[in-house]
Amino acid sequence: MESKAIIFWINANKEEDSDSLIHIKREYIELTLNANGKAELYFHAYFWTTYFEQVAKAAGGDHSYLLKSTEAKSLSKLSIKPKQVYDTIQRFPFGKAQYDRLVAEFGGRKQIKKVRLIEELQRALFAAQIQNNKESLGWIERILIQLLGFHEINIRDQAVVLLNMLYDGVDWQLSAAFRPIVRCIGQHFKVHLTVNIQNF
Repeated sequence: MESKAIIFWINANKEEDSDSLIHIKREYIELTLNANGKAELYFHAYFWTTYFEQVAKAAGGDHSYLLKSTEAKSLSKLSIKPKQVYDTIQRFPFGKAQYDRLVAEFGGRKQIKKVRLIEELQRALFAAQIQNNKESLGWIERILIQLLGFHEINIRDQAVVLLNMLYDGVDWQLSAAFRPIVRCIGQHFKVHLTVNIQNF
């Protein structure tokens, strides 16, 4: 295989450069830069998956083993995230209109599934955090604080989780709650962390 310089094609308004080895979409790079670290894992997976595909294509012959490795399979699941996040950001802008609609729906007498509204808020919060959109985050915070007094306990619990997600800047509590540990002055500070390593 001939050595070939890695040249990135990122301009969506131009045709792909045939001399480029990797073609990266500009919107994914801009999304990653604006996300302040929240999308770097997704972008790295997208980059390396694209790299493996382009190397296999440029090498010719049967290089499918590059895409069938355990590492490539793990990355491929994450590599679609930039597109999903980008699409979500375009679909779920959150402003005063969305705030007023959700307030009306949560406070209305119609029998609707409130869980669906919470899921909509969760998607909007994720998109606003990726964009670092202060205005959207402000509107989302307003409605979540109001939901702390909602008459259904499951909605109140979800509002607490989403508020923690908003203030902490991470979504870990969507999968499991943090376990509080009380420490006293003079105790040694120890952190116990379980790490699962596949094929080890």
